[in-house]
Amino acid sequence: MDSSSESSFEVPLSPSKRVRPAAMDPQLPFNTVQLPTFTTVPIANSSAHNDTPVSKQYILTKANYVNLQLTAYGYPVPLIFDSKDNRDTLQIINCMQLMLQDIKKSEDERREFQETIVSLQQEQDQTQSQLDRYIKDLESCQQELAESKIKMQSLKEQMKSKDDLHRHVKDELAKAKNNMQYMKTQYAHETRRQNLDHAKTRDRLAKLMKDKLQTNVVSIDIQHESPLAELDLAPATSAEQDAHSFTKDAMQKAVDRERTARKDNEQLSHSLIKVYGSMRRLLESQWQSYEDRFGTIESKKEMLHTIEKFQLSVDGNDLVEQVNALLDRLQEEWQRQVVDTKWYTEQDMLEKDQLLEQWQAQVVELEQEIEKVEEDFNAREEVYLRFSHGGFFDAIAPPPVEPSSDDEWGEYDIDPEVTSKFDLLQLNAKKQQEKITEAALKLGDERTKLQAEKWAFEDMKRQHNMAEVGSPTPETTSKRKRI
Repeated sequence: MDSSSESSFEVPLSPSKRVRPAAMDPQLPFNTVQLPTFTTVPIANSSAHNDTPVSKQYILTKANYVNLQLTAYGYPVPLIFDSKDNRDTLQIINCMQLMLQDIKKSEDERREFQETIVSLQQEQDQTQSQLDRYIKDLESCQQELAESKIKMQSLKEQMKSKDDLHRHVKDELAKAKNNMQYMKTQYAHETRRQNLDHAKTRDRLAKLMKDKLQTNVVSIDIQHESPLAELDLAPATSAEQDAHSFTKDAMQKAVDRERTARKDNEQLSHSLIKVYGSMRRLLESQWQSYEDRFGTIESKKEMLHTIEKFQLSVDGNDLVEQVNALLDRLQEEWQRQVVDTKWYTEQDMLEKDQLLEQWQAQVVELEQEIEKVEEDFNAREEVYLRFSHGGFFDAIAPPPVEPSSDDEWGEYDIDPEVTSKFDLLQLNAKKQQEKITEAALKLGDERTKLQAEKWAFEDMKRQHNMAEVGSPTPETTSKRKRI
């Protein structure tokens, strides 16, 4: 409704009748309505209409049009402009007052919308700064995840090398056990064979000494000078002389054999005494060193029946040299196989077998823990890849399940007496796995917070767009101003 139409509808009021519309409504406070400061009704192009006559039909048409527009906007109608009734005039004034109130309300709403837009822009800037900070945190978490992956790979390689070392130690222990069993069996066979040879040698020596003693006794009976002198003095025939000479030669040969056997017997006795003394000293020294290392197992009297013996050449000329050489070889062999060899008792072997079983069980547990950590790491990596490609909100992953490795590690009690390098490496591996698990859980919490904040930002942005769609357009506002 423009100014020209207003000039055609209304008659200029006198100065006494020009009052402010807010004063006509006693229920509306004056300070709540900000009205224009003019005191007269504005009339446009009044000089042009003074010369042109206006028909009553034109006035009625304009009044009908104004009533239709007011009905469309919800104002009180009809307005009767050519009536002289005060109620019609009051209705026109009330309608104008409502229009002014609507204009004021529109101005207030526009001001509130502008303030809301400014606050939303500030919140958007704050949210953008928070988003940038979260992106930086995400990049740092990615770097930590990459470092954890590298540490996990190095830990896996170390575990593999320790597994190879454990397998090598196990093989070496098995070989040592087999060698000890073989040496034990061979020693038993050699002891049995030497005992048999010693028994045979002792029987031969006893038989030889018994025969020589008997011959010696007979030779003493035969060797007498008086029968020989009598035989020489007695006359005899040629046959008797032959028998006498034959007997004399036989007796001389027997005496020579007796002397040779006695001499050999004395040499053999001295050699046996030397051999016995050397072997006794050797065995006593070895017994002493063995008792110092392993403790007393048998008495010396019982050990005398089980010592090793070498077969001696009775009729050899170099008997002493051979025996000494055999003793030197025996001492060297004993020094190499008995003294220098590390001996293991059955209790030691049982303890080593138990330790190997414990190590094997620990290796199996470590392999299981590594598999669980790898599965958890792969799942978290899939979630991260889905988030990085923009599909994080399509299918939200379930909350990360904490690995049960902590409970298993908690149940594992480490023996304080075990100080091997393998156990220390195992403890380091456990600590590294705990750090990796904590870093993964922290990354999951950060992702959950980032997801919630992103969802809140999207919701706020969506509400802001809806508010902009529902707000009045500039054209509608201009129309209300013109009205």
